[in-house]
Formats: sequence, structure tokens, C-alpha cells
Amino acid sequence: MNTLAILTWPWPGIFSSGSPSATEEQMPEPTLTESHTDQVERRLSAILARYSVRDPGVISFLRTHEPLLDIVLEASERLRRLFGHATPLELHLFRDPETGNRELFALIHVPPDMPVEEILATLDAFDRSWFVTVQDRVGNLFNVDVVFDEV
Repeated sequence: MNTLAILTWPWPGIFSSGSPSATEEQMPEPTLTESHTDQVERRLSAILARYSVRDPGVISFLRTHEPLLDIVLEASERLRRLFGHATPLELHLFRDPETGNRELFALIHVPPDMPVEEILATLDAFDRSWFVTVQDRVGNLFNVDVVFDEV
């Protein structure tokens, strides 16, 4: 059984945070001849390379909310830098039971033996170093949470 820590942050931004990791390639700059649709598809492909996505509704949601594309990409880079490049990331849609609105979550899969205090400190570092600078640009469309994986 997975346990979710109730720690969430919405965030936007752009994919511009330095050199890529060994497992992630930085997205190439769009060319003058690249159509808007091609740019969206290129970003979606990059997202699928960085996150596990089980629900096809995630892709539809991202197409509907295109400003999130670069945000989701940058979030993956920053989260992996803080939690480790081998840390599995997953995108999942949740529906708010009170409002009925859908929210996209980046779920960080952490081992069950990782101390909660360490997770909280790492999420706090994420919040202070990046989220506070972008939170007003995303609203309630994108959040992050932690899933404790079973052994």
C-alpha cells in the first residue's frame, strides 16, 4: 500500500535551469520552421521521457494547459537534482472532490526507509529555491507530492 504525504505545491517556470543530468537531455531550442504543434509534441515527448504516465488523460490535460509543459519539464529536473537522478517521477491526475477540478500531480516515489524528516527538508528546499518564485503563475493546476514505495 502506498502512502501519500500531504505536501503539495503548484508551480510554473521555464526549462532553463542549467545543464541536464546524465539521464536527461536538455530540449533543443525550437527552430524558425517548427510549428506550434511540433513544439508542443516535442515538449510532450520530453515529459514522457522523464515521467511515468499511466493515464492518457494526463496528456490531454497538458495539451489543454500548454503553459504547464515547460513547468513540468523544469520541475522534473529540479526534483531529480534534489531527490536523486534515479528517483522515479510519475504524473497523475486527481480530481478535487470539493470543486470537481482536475489537478496534475508530480509524484515523487521515495523508498520507505527514507526518513520523513529528510523528505520534508528536501521538499522545503525545493519550495524555497524554486516554487516560491513561480507559485503565482500556476494556480491549482500542478502540484507535487511524495509516494512512499513499498519494499
